[in-house]
Order: sequence, then structure tokens, then C-alpha cells
Amino acid sequence: MISPTSLTLISYAVPATLVGGLTLWVGRERSINWKIWEPVVMAVPFLMVLIYITLTFGSIHQGIMEMEFHPVAVIMIAGIGGFLGGLTLLPRLIFTGSDVPGGTVSLASGFLVGLLCLKMFFLMAAFANPKALIAPD
Repeated sequence: MISPTSLTLISYAVPATLVGGLTLWVGRERSINWKIWEPVVMAVPFLMVLIYITLTFGSIHQGIMEMEFHPVAVIMIAGIGGFLGGLTLLPRLIFTGSDVPGGTVSLASGFLVGLLCLKMFFLMAAFANPKALIAPD
């Protein structure tokens, strides 16, 4: 059985890599000069959710166990997050003629998609197990 941490990481990385790779390829076809560190921006949404889970539950494994997520729910949530994470490079294709440096556009996009992923994670957790979000007193 695969651990919840590995399942989450793989479920995020596969769609993020596929969508981000396609975005990079289309950008190369349109003569966009990508910075060497820009593909790393795709990890920003995952890191934001990871920090939230680590601060709240201690680890991904512990958080999944406490919220009683089914493995399919973990794959679905992380997969959607990975798809959105791969889209963080898309604004570089849309706003090619802007005065803002390309790296800034990618970082801002990564941060905003990270906020979207945090909201999506919270809502999915609320639907999957609402009692897990209530602190036991």
C-alpha cells in the first residue's frame, strides 16, 4: 500500500508536470524565453497547502488519517491541485506583451493559484468530513 504522503505527491506532480510541460512547449513555439527557475513555480501551490497541513496536523499522513480521507479523495484533491499548479505558467502565454517581468507574472500566478488550492482543499475537507475541522474541546 502506498503511503498517503507519496500518494499526494505523485497525484499532484503528474498533472502539474503534464500541464506545465505542455505550457512550456507551447511557449517555446511562441518564442517565449522562460527563466530556468520558472517551472519550479508550479510547486508553489503544493507548498502552500503542505505548509497549512503541516502547521495544522503535523504531517500529510497525520492530516489524511485525522480527516479520514479515502485514497480516491486524496488522488482527486491532489490531482485537481496539480492541474491548477500546472496552469501557473499560463499567464506568461496570455500576457506576452506586458511590461511586467515574466518571472513576476509566474510568481504572482503561482501565489494566486496556491490560494485557490487552499480554498479548494478546505472546502473538500469540509464536504468529506466536516467534524474533522472542528477542534475537540
